Amino acid sequence: MLVVKLPPLRERAADLPLLVDAILDDLRAKDSPIAKSLRRGEMLADLLRHDWPGNVRELRNYVEACLVGLDPVTPVVPSNEPVIDANEPLAVVRDRWVRHVERRYLEQLLVIHANNVSAAARAAGIDRVHLHRLLARAGLRGQR
Repeated sequence: MLVVKLPPLRERAADLPLLVDAILDDLRAKDSPIAKSLRRGEMLADLLRHDWPGNVRELRNYVEACLVGLDPVTPVVPSNEPVIDANEPLAVVRDRWVRHVERRYLEQLLVIHANNVSAAARAAGIDRVHLHRLLARAGLRGQR
């Protein structure tokens, strides 16, 4: 028996543009004006901010709703944001939020640069090796 563990879509933000393209292709709507806006700009940023708890099924429903002219609503605030607990020391809460923001930034950076780590590192103004370490710490890449 072969077991394949596929991480949830929220952990694979870099896959979103590819999945949207595949869904649009499947729906034969790749060249529609809505399709073009789904692939770039603010709509893509909205897609990246959402956690997609329903995974690809929810993403497909969203794309279909956009194509038929419905106004689908996706929350712009991720549902897995760290909790602020005033009973904890400030340093603990701050560290949790910094890791959260860093991970979101890295996910979007990889999407924008099509998983090209060298280009992403240049855009972020950091060394490529340092970016690899950040990605590993955020769980977005294997350890180097």
